[in-house]
Amino acid sequence: MTNNMKIILIGLAVLLAAYFLNSYAQKSRRISPDIIFNADRSNISAFTLHKGQDSLTLQLVDVWTIDGHDSLVVKEKIMDNFLDRTLTVRKGSIVSKNPEKWSTYSVNDILGTTLSVLDGDGKDAGTAVFGTSKSDFSRNYVRFGDDPNVYQTDISIIFQLQPNPAYWGSNPTPPDTSETES
Repeated sequence: MTNNMKIILIGLAVLLAAYFLNSYAQKSRRISPDIIFNADRSNISAFTLHKGQDSLTLQLVDVWTIDGHDSLVVKEKIMDNFLDRTLTVRKGSIVSKNPEKWSTYSVNDILGTTLSVLDGDGKDAGTAVFGTSKSDFSRNYVRFGDDPNVYQTDISIIFQLQPNPAYWGSNPTPPDTSETES
């Protein structure tokens, strides 16, 4: 083997080693997307939404009900869509590790919307504070409990996190009382 060939092979080996070392370093910095709430749809018993002074709890007791609003019937389509999207939302990359920037990402206690989910046994299946992204409306920001990190979500669910009873329920339609007389 000639000297030129040896130099080329050594150079190629050095480049490959640098590539694999760089890939390993990059992989250790990436956060793999994880599902935020650790529960499946069939095992949810309640969830609570809290934003500012407003709070709302929905519970599953044979059917979904809104605590404190017995006169409202939960809209099935809204509930189905909420459960489908919320229980599959994933956290993505870290956008901040600084708790002082929580207000920038709307994930502090004043600007954020807190969602707490209880599983069928009444145990906490996850609590997260969601904030609106001002630059990417197809995603949200999220933080968890005491974790100072703010993550970006893979989909936007903030528009579904409404602590307003009128969003979730409607007045039941009265029964038809018109009778035909013969």
